[in-house]
This record gives sequence, structure tokens and C-alpha cells, in this order.
Amino acid sequence: MRVTFVLPFPYWTGGVRTVYEYSRRLRARGHVVDVVFPLVPYRFRVGRGGWRSARSWLAACRRNLLHGAHPPRPPVTWGVRMVPRIADRFLPDADVVVATAWPTAYSVSRLSECKGAGCYLIQHREIDSGTPERVDGSYRLGLFHIAASRSTACEMAGPRGVPIHGVAPGGVDAAFWGAAQSREPRRGVLWSCSPLEHKGGADGRAALELVHRARPAARLRAFGFGRPPRLPRWIEYVQRPTDAALRELFAGAEVFLYSSRSEGFGLPPLEAQAAGCAVVSTRVGDVTEFVRDRESGLLVEPRDSATMARAMLALLDQPEWRARLACAGVAAAARHGWEPSTDSLEQALERAAAGMMGAAPQRAVV
Repeated sequence: MRVTFVLPFPYWTGGVRTVYEYSRRLRARGHVVDVVFPLVPYRFRVGRGGWRSARSWLAACRRNLLHGAHPPRPPVTWGVRMVPRIADRFLPDADVVVATAWPTAYSVSRLSECKGAGCYLIQHREIDSGTPERVDGSYRLGLFHIAASRSTACEMAGPRGVPIHGVAPGGVDAAFWGAAQSREPRRGVLWSCSPLEHKGGADGRAALELVHRARPAARLRAFGFGRPPRLPRWIEYVQRPTDAALRELFAGAEVFLYSSRSEGFGLPPLEAQAAGCAVVSTRVGDVTEFVRDRESGLLVEPRDSATMARAMLALLDQPEWRARLACAGVAAAARHGWEPSTDSLEQALERAAAGMMGAAPQRAVV
């Protein structure tokens, strides 16, 4: 099978990493896989839009011109190719062509049939980066919809009435994350930090402030794509860690905090489990599939900073309980590997290539 994935950009986000894993594993199974993104960036909404969005777009233009398919911090070293734009003349003929974010769905819907059956890997409802009208319009283009998590499938098919033709939940490379080693004993809390509102940055910061008040000597660390404003100095911050560096951060932490308010899947807590951290996470995305409350981690409601803090303090104060949850988390992560996920995606793409969606996809007008 010939497969083309269309990325919006090559930066090392969770969605891009998911496409990387799928492309690598499909190639290993003998499929011909291309991964492309456009030289001229898509326009995403940043914050409330306006000048911030324009400045972000200009910065993306500059990065693409300077670095192409290998942007810095961290570099993308696998097979991804930059093309002038997502159009017939720049893409190979294929059996399927897969949009991976809402703006790419519009591009894929305009391609001719020789570029492959149009598919859409829906990772979540991306209204954090686009207007609801544009994002929801991407689900009405007649593409073959593959949800990247069970929770996304339920959200799309339930209240929104979006047809879902396949489900391919994400996974974890347990061998890689489980190989984490630290030169010193595990200590303190590690937090996945983001300035984006839907990622719960304000909630996580408030929870860590409560922990700091109760345990001033506790080591508190965070990582993310850019240091958020007003982050206290007593939180050690690591910007844009590579996977190898992040693995070491996991290895040095007793507890991992995931404070997101909404998610499509929720990959970081699964990676933290595989690396042996006791996880405190909000009930978002597919996290409840692998974090069972008080069995393989602790679950709290989104926005509830006080309960997050109590959960972290309880785990820091009770090492035996923390160790039991961490051990159960390692076992849970081992049951959520990438191979079953790749099986699901491969089967969905084969159905799309065979035209097994029902009505033929309607191509958008160019």
C-alpha cells in the first residue's frame, strides 16, 4: 500500500510524533510511506488571534526557509519532506493520503483521486488552533475519518454527528521509555507544562504552588515548548527536551503531574507510566484507559488544583503506595504498545483504499 501523510508542520508535537511512529512502523511492514508538509505554513490561531497569530506565522515561514524538514530543538531526523504546497503536482500518487490536522483536511480534500483515497486522522477537536466554524467544517469534506483515540471517536460520533470509519488509539514504546536511567534516586514532581489554556497550565501551576507551600524542599520540575510567563523560580524548567532527555526527566521523578483540561489521547502520562513514574492526571482523553484511579495512578477532575496537590502530597508522603501505583502503571503501559495501534490504522487505511466508507468521498471545490 502507498501512503502519504500530510503534516501541518514538522515540529515535535504529540500529533507529529504519532504520525512519525505510524509512518515508521508502516514502512517496517513493507508499505511505501511519504510524509510531507508545506513550505508556506498554514495559518493557525494563536491565543485570541490577531498579531500573535501573524507573528507565529511569520516565524514559521522563517523556520521553514532556514531549516526545511530539520528544524532545531529538537531536530526531526526521520523521513519527512517539505513541498512547496499541498497540491497534486508536488505529491506522489498513492493509495491513500492522510490529513493529520484540521487545515490539512482542506488541502487533502482538493487532491485528485490518483493521490489516494482521502483520509483524516482526527486527533482531537482542534478549536485551540482554529475557529469552531473552520475546524468543524473540516469534518464535512467527505473524507474517511479515523479517530486517534476512543474519546475523540465518542465526541465526534456522539454530540457532533461526525461519521467515524475507524479508530486507531495511540500507543507507547514501552521498551524505550522503560530503559530510562537516572544517576540519582527519584525525587519530587515532574509536570508537563504548557501556556495553552486547554492544557491546564494555570491549574498545574496552582497545584504545584500548594505542594511547594506544604513541602518547600520538594524538587519540582517542568518541561514544555516554551517557558510560560509567571512560572515561579522554584520550578526547574526544561525547554523542548528530546525524547532521550525527557526519558531521563521521567527517570528522576517520583510523581508525574498531567493537568490538561482537554485532550484527544493524552500521551505524556502513558510515557511517564512506562518510565516508572507514579501518575497524577486529570480525567481527559483516553487517559482513563491506562490510568485506573488508585490502581495504576490517581485521577482528578480538570481544573481541580487543590485535589491535584493533595494527590501529589499523598504520593510523596507514602513511598510504598507510590511504588505500587508506579509498578501497576508500568504493567498498564506495556498493554498499550504501538503494534495494536498500527494494526488498527493499517486496517482502516486498507478499507479506505478499497472504498469501504459507503458513499464516495466528495472532493472540495478548488
